[in-house]
Amino acid sequence: MIFNLFLVMLYFLLWKIVAFEYRDFQKESR
Repeated sequence: MIFNLFLVMLYFLLWKIVAFEYRDFQKESR
């Protein structure tokens, strides 16, 4: 159960990083 929670947190962190990188890429493309 705790491992599942850790997996969710890791996935959320990865999604946050990806979203930030994507936003930065869009800004640079402009």
